[in-house]
Amino acid sequence: MTKNENAGFLAVPELSADVERVYAADVEQFGFVMNLSRMWAHQPAIHDGLFDLMGQAVKAGSLTFRQRGILVVACASTLGDWYCSLAWGKKLSGVAGADLAASTLRGNDDGLSPTERMLARWARKITRDPSSTETRDIQRRARRPARSRAERDRSGGRSRRRHLRAIGRRMNGARRDEQRIGNLRVRQTPGDQRENLGLPRRP
Repeated sequence: MTKNENAGFLAVPELSADVERVYAADVEQFGFVMNLSRMWAHQPAIHDGLFDLMGQAVKAGSLTFRQRGILVVACASTLGDWYCSLAWGKKLSGVAGADLAASTLRGNDDGLSPTERMLARWARKITRDPSSTETRDIQRRARRPARSRAERDRSGGRSRRRHLRAIGRRMNGARRDEQRIGNLRVRQTPGDQRENLGLPRRP
């Protein structure tokens, strides 16, 4: 590195072998030094420890790079973190295509497999309200694959048709009631009507 530039409001860290290593990894992978790496360069040892921990978690969960990308972009976009959304959206597009990465960032999971949809929806839920998640959320998502948009549309259409039929039945019943009341009024004399209401007949 021949030139250091500030990372936002942070001062430039003093160059060292560890700082150069962090910068060099970015240049090799991206062709430039990311602002996030300039921040981490203040504490390279903490950077190494954190990323080693995340690597262990990914390995323990047997996650593929694609699955990890889906988790990160679903979480970052829900949180409103556009820095990570852009960085990991680019990574995800490299293994899954730009269309799938963009749709996942928008919250549209139609292009994902059932397992990937479960991961994306779980990531969004724990990002929005982590305290509301329960064991049954995992069990329900593991048992029942998420439906595609076409399946949701068909189900929604069936629900709307059932709702309309129920409204029609109620309207038909109301019309029959009106007819019965009208017939009763025609057959009854005014005296009968007063008696039905509990009033004495007029002389």
